Amino acid sequence: MKYQQYKSCKNTTAKTSYSKLKDVTKKYICRSCYQKSLPTCNSCGYRRRPFSYTLQKKALCRICSIEVIRICKRCKRHFPAGKGKICSDCIFKKNLDQKVSKIVSFLSPYTNVCFVEFAKWLKNKRGVNFTSVYIENYQEYFLKIDILCQSIKRFPTYNDLLNAYPYATSKSYFLIHTFLEHKKLIQVDKKVQEKYANLNLINKLLSTSFTTSSFHYILKNYYQKLQSKLNNSSISLLTVRLSLSSAVRYLQYCEYFIKVEPSMYTLEGYLWIYPGQRSSLTAFTNFLRDQYDYNLIITNIKKASLSRPRVSHQILHKRLTKIMQKPVDKFLKVQSFYKIIFGYLHWISIPNNVYLSYKNIKQDSKKGFYIQMCTQKFYLPKEIVEYAINLEKIHTSQLQEYTLS
Repeated sequence: MKYQQYKSCKNTTAKTSYSKLKDVTKKYICRSCYQKSLPTCNSCGYRRRPFSYTLQKKALCRICSIEVIRICKRCKRHFPAGKGKICSDCIFKKNLDQKVSKIVSFLSPYTNVCFVEFAKWLKNKRGVNFTSVYIENYQEYFLKIDILCQSIKRFPTYNDLLNAYPYATSKSYFLIHTFLEHKKLIQVDKKVQEKYANLNLINKLLSTSFTTSSFHYILKNYYQKLQSKLNNSSISLLTVRLSLSSAVRYLQYCEYFIKVEPSMYTLEGYLWIYPGQRSSLTAFTNFLRDQYDYNLIITNIKKASLSRPRVSHQILHKRLTKIMQKPVDKFLKVQSFYKIIFGYLHWISIPNNVYLSYKNIKQDSKKGFYIQMCTQKFYLPKEIVEYAINLEKIHTSQLQEYTLS
């Protein structure tokens, strides 16, 4: 078993002590690191010094070894002795009651009883542990509902809520809306929900930041054209959102290149990665050609296809081995690295107008990391992904806070 020493925990303010560890060695470590070095008691779940062991060679603390079980003073149920004098459920119930009473004191008669009922409903639905820990996350939205109630002198409808708070269509507010619908205080309308969800996403897309100032005006003018079509009922709000999403992603892709402007070169590379966005980008390319004289003809771009690299597999193997044997090389270009790994691992050639970054890397819970191009998923080992991200951290200051999960 490895023990985390004081030097490696990066805490320069914590007090250290000369502690004796399980392997009989003594080291200067902080209290937090010493606590982490202790085994977890198989009965109570706390990290304590082992006093005895089960037949399966699992550690037990002194309290759980001697007393084994205790009777809760509140609910009279048996629980592991090492957890204290009150069981975990009663502790969570006590904390939940304290939090609910504190939150209710800030609410008016319009919503205070409703919040108490919501806490009980959530406790029955998700358990007392979940409710006690996360009940404060729902406080802010209930306070906003309360403010709306006081302004309109009644409990708001679902349409009133979304008019006041369009962002309330996200999953964070799903449980509250489910409860309010269960109590027949509101009636969730799927069409209204979809409408405000699209409006919320459209506002986020319009607030996208670009390094090129002209892209802001292009996006704003394109949205005005889509808005006029929407007013004439020739397109739906969903079409507006999808069209804006494709336009934003393509303009962001253009900023990767030295000549930062839409062109057939960048458009062909973008559609090589995302061939499914051809139809949603057609209207935007036509708009750029008509309004800004960009020579973009999307029908001239052939369907994306895969090709083999011109370099032999042995040469690619030597290059990749040489790269991985050394620390991250700051002189190695990111795109060159992607060409080598895809050439060697998947035997495909990456075109020069294709720009790949850490944003293209997705994670599958079962198979691992992958990049999707040309409607296909190409899986990558974790070591390759970590190297690629570290390489981009060197070349791009924006990646300093990015960490691999």
